[in-house]
Amino acid sequence: MTRLTLGSQTYVAKVCDVAANKVVSKVKRLGGGFGGKETRSIQLTCIVALAAKKTGRPVRCMLNRDEDMVTSGQRHPFLAHWKVAVNKDGKLQALDADIFCNGGWTQDLSAAVCDRALSHIDGCYLIPNVDVRGRLAKTNTMSNTAFRGFGGPQGIFIAESYMEEISDRLDIPVERLREINFYKPDEETHFNQSKWTSCISNVSITDNKQVSRIGMFQSCTDKSKKNQTTRSDEKP
Repeated sequence: MTRLTLGSQTYVAKVCDVAANKVVSKVKRLGGGFGGKETRSIQLTCIVALAAKKTGRPVRCMLNRDEDMVTSGQRHPFLAHWKVAVNKDGKLQALDADIFCNGGWTQDLSAAVCDRALSHIDGCYLIPNVDVRGRLAKTNTMSNTAFRGFGGPQGIFIAESYMEEISDRLDIPVERLREINFYKPDEETHFNQSKWTSCISNVSITDNKQVSRIGMFQSCTDKSKKNQTTRSDEKP
């Protein structure tokens, strides 16, 4: 556990039927909350705390790596059923989708992960009409939990899947299809967030050449440096 010591304190207090201020929760290092470090520690801390209370002796449990991975949960698997409407020129018009999030045997953070996937399902493309629904599936696997991206990668994977399919059907290079549908400054997402002016609009993508993410990042970085104001010579 590298995060959320309060969570361990709260749940141990409930399981052991004591006041929370009677439980001292310590951690050797603090860090990120992804990869099962945010809530999955609770299942083990509650077990050892209850055992310690019942026996009146310190209890320690260390899982090996295999046990940890089997019990603590992984990235949520997703299933998506989608339909898209698109003009012959490649302009997206509508998206209708149902996504199913495999939460495992407990809810944990699955609702928030599913919510994030729904907000990323447009990728970086303007779609005027969007109707998307998310559902959590309780299954007989370990409880899946927070993982880097927190639903974002799943949503973007769905977006790029339908973009690739459209590209094949319309025989339009996928790079060109993406460029046609990129968000422009001040356009709104399907959850009503306005897009900031982005340096991506200044990066050209041709039909026969795919610009790498590294190249786009470098272009953005170079532009940012040019726009910076040097303050080293200014007096306070």
